[in-house]
Amino acid sequence: MSEEEINIQPDVSILSVFRHLNLTHWSALSEYIDNSLDSFLQNQEELKVLGTEKCIVDIEFNIQEQSIVIKDNAAGISSDRVHAAFRVPYPPPGQIENSAGNSMLVVSCWYSDNWTVRSKSIGEDIERKVNFDIPRITEENNFNLNIKTQECSKEVHYTIFELNNVRQIPRGNTLRKVKEFLSRQYRNFINSGTLEIRLDGEVLKFIEPEILKAPRWDNPNGEVILWKEEFDFKVQDYLHPNIETENYMGDINIRGFVALQEKMSNSYNVIDIFRRGRLLNEKPLRPLNLFGPQYSTRYKRLFGEIHIDNLRVGFTREPFQLDRLAIFRTLEAFLRDKDILKQADKFRRRVQTNYIVDEILRHQRSISRLNDKLRDTLPDVERENLLSDLFDYCQSNDNLVPVPIKWAGLFDILRTSPKFSSNTPHNPCILGGYWADYLTKRKRFLGHIYWAFEHNLLEEINRFIRNLNYDDWNYCREYDKDKLKKFTVEEIKNLDTDLL
Repeated sequence: MSEEEINIQPDVSILSVFRHLNLTHWSALSEYIDNSLDSFLQNQEELKVLGTEKCIVDIEFNIQEQSIVIKDNAAGISSDRVHAAFRVPYPPPGQIENSAGNSMLVVSCWYSDNWTVRSKSIGEDIERKVNFDIPRITEENNFNLNIKTQECSKEVHYTIFELNNVRQIPRGNTLRKVKEFLSRQYRNFINSGTLEIRLDGEVLKFIEPEILKAPRWDNPNGEVILWKEEFDFKVQDYLHPNIETENYMGDINIRGFVALQEKMSNSYNVIDIFRRGRLLNEKPLRPLNLFGPQYSTRYKRLFGEIHIDNLRVGFTREPFQLDRLAIFRTLEAFLRDKDILKQADKFRRRVQTNYIVDEILRHQRSISRLNDKLRDTLPDVERENLLSDLFDYCQSNDNLVPVPIKWAGLFDILRTSPKFSSNTPHNPCILGGYWADYLTKRKRFLGHIYWAFEHNLLEEINRFIRNLNYDDWNYCREYDKDKLKKFTVEEIKNLDTDLL
């Protein structure tokens, strides 16, 4: 093994500052993916000759050892790029970078003070390894770092980052958000088979929302239309918000589509902005002039993509606010004479209402066939034990309340029971309930169960609830567990029914 040397000037003192940057796990990890993907795309033909058909980025979190390992099968860091790859980023004041994202060095220092990178470039016969000990580098003010090299086969190619003593590792809801955002950010490359991202062995996938196929709102028996508007046009004399001569971009090309979802949802109803295939906006973009108010059907159906390959972005890869405003104004003008927004406002699927009615009627028919003798078969002690067990079951595994149609079916059992049809719970179920917090919903639901216990309907409610599937529940994973308490039978019994 021999050694080379790299110089990371201009300023090593800033390395210790990077740990305080306001970054997120998904934006930090995307920097490694960006560099791997760029390396793969720039050397795609050579890699295919060696049998590498897609770029694979494998990210492994080790909570016990507080470490993160990121490895890829891209073309590696070549000898002519190794010095630039690890130079401290230091753009001149006011300069706008023409490539998105922070550098690998920045995000590695954000995660850890001690990390190592090993890379083997395609076509070369040596592996290079660099160790970063940030406290030592800054204390010694040492601009020069040793690169350890060793001979390696020309056929292999990779880059491996090993981050040790990581300050924080994503887990739980944060890890779920990391997976969701990265799959959304790189969906164009994932769905085309160019990129594969693995997080702890799980291959990330992005499922495109189904596009609405339906007649026009004013002609329900007319031709079935695929509600998708594609666009591809130029905007002339585009200026960056920092209007200076060097920032003049000339004409830019805007392409993409706007469409309506087959099923209304608050998950995919966004318009995303892409640059060279990568998603730029971290937060969902739903401009009011396009989406309308949150309660509207347009808000829940509209989605789309905007692609601008030469859009200028800043250090954090987000498009500038004034750019976004200009882009959306252009899109609004394009859609002004189209029918798609009117379809989003006025189209209704009547079968949805019919389905809910049919489901309720089905529960009513099943109740009418119940044998009344089953209601009073359990002794009091067993009924109380069953009630306690059912309370525990309904508050386990992050369960909150059944989805609206199932909760309505349960309430219908209480409301239409042949024996107690004239006596129903004081308060109905909370179906939409955007105004109701999680505690209110849980108390109301448990109150209905206790009402069933008091009126000898517990066995029927128990069978109904335990036959619910995973998708029949709403969950409370996003809620602070310390605030979302579990209630006992005695607590629900003593609650004022007006508060349920």
